[in-house]
Amino acid sequence: MPNRTSSSAFRRSSLAMGIATGLWALLPVGAARSAALEFTATLTVELGPSANPLPNPPPMQFSITGTGLAQVSGSGPASFSLPSGALSGTDARTGITEAGGSPLRTLSLGFPLQNAAGSFSASGGAPGRFGGAMPNVGTGRMVIRPFPLPDQGTFSFPLGATGTSATLVSSTSLFVLGQDVPVTVTVKGGRWRTGPLTVNATFGGANTVTLNGTGVDLRSPSGLGEIQLVSPLHVTSTFGDVGSISPQPGIATLEIRFLPEPVAGLGLLAGAGLLAILGHRRRSR
Repeated sequence: MPNRTSSSAFRRSSLAMGIATGLWALLPVGAARSAALEFTATLTVELGPSANPLPNPPPMQFSITGTGLAQVSGSGPASFSLPSGALSGTDARTGITEAGGSPLRTLSLGFPLQNAAGSFSASGGAPGRFGGAMPNVGTGRMVIRPFPLPDQGTFSFPLGATGTSATLVSSTSLFVLGQDVPVTVTVKGGRWRTGPLTVNATFGGANTVTLNGTGVDLRSPSGLGEIQLVSPLHVTSTFGDVGSISPQPGIATLEIRFLPEPVAGLGLLAGAGLLAILGHRRRSR
């Protein structure tokens, strides 16, 4: 004959386990655990017009997207880290017509880009702002023509400075009137952060070009929802022996949306199912 005392103890233990499982799944992220949350993200880089009105690189904008699993911990606001390679792609275009009467015409551009691993926290951005560092891997190339000349050349943009406090330099050349003109492009980045961001580029102390952006954290205390981070960029192109300097302001924007954990719903269903089974057994005795 079955031992009723042992059976009752087993049912009570199973019931407690089911309730604990359901409650664990409902705990806010970071209240008693860390979690892997699915996310979707878009990274956009915008370079403004040059502050130098002479022939210089025109403004441009490109973006990549991706999905993955982020490690999220803590609460209000929750820290998180993103894996490398979650965002990747190449923004490639041809036959571009530039506005604003720039004497440089863009024939094509290609920006292969992917993110390196990133870590973000309440103290990781600018002082007093949520943020962190997430560099990128890639070198952008823009083929241009100094209109109305038939010559053309390639600008190389080191994009690894995006999202981190680093300065990178790339050297290329522009073929003009039968000779190569050396071109040096310097990109200085900054850490990702929330809050307002203004980036200025000034030439000759007179002409200033400004870009503005804003980072905002709209996530719940558990870490779900949307967050937008911004990062400053300063791009300076120097042309050959003439020393023509072209400063451009830039802003990178990282938009992330964290999705609910599927395990939370499964935990509730498992707990409810266990309660129903135990209730049915009790009625059938």
